[in-house]
Amino acid sequence: PLIEAKAPRAYGRLFEALDSFITIKTKEAEENTLRSYRSFVKIFKSWLSGHNFNNESYCTAITKETALAFFDDIDNNEKLSAKTYNNYLTFFRILFNWMVGKGYCTGNPFNEVPKKAKRLTKKVRRVLTDEELARLFKFLRENNPEYLAAAVLCYCCFIRPKEICMLKCRDIDVEKQVVHIGASVAKN
Repeated sequence: PLIEAKAPRAYGRLFEALDSFITIKTKEAEENTLRSYRSFVKIFKSWLSGHNFNNESYCTAITKETALAFFDDIDNNEKLSAKTYNNYLTFFRILFNWMVGKGYCTGNPFNEVPKKAKRLTKKVRRVLTDEELARLFKFLRENNPEYLAAAVLCYCCFIRPKEICMLKCRDIDVEKQVVHIGASVAKN
């Protein structure tokens, strides 16, 4: 009774709550964000199923220990970087803050999971030499001119890839050398 006073849906089914989160976010989130959310929820459900959770498990079954065990398994995956680990953590904090707000939980167990430190080594980038750039341009002109056009728009005009995909022929004025990006397409 004490838990139900703080979280009226605490004895709701966990998997149903996860599905409810996705259903609600379908109406609110952008397509790419929603795709990420679905992926994280799918991975979490799979992990839960492998750790004795099922369709009958309550939302209150997710504790700090469960959260830490889940992230131990994430951490043990050598294919995932520290950045990906932190992206997982950010999502699960969002998810469980939503669950707290909706009355499924009394607290967010993922707030206790520490973030990983940023990588110790910096990315090594180098500028292409004039010769390498010329070879690249020649290769792309001959083999993939569409990609070359997209790369030039992105690199020289600072147009985002998604905005490039949304461009129409009428948006490009060759005579004035201007690319018009409408407010409905632009991010800012």
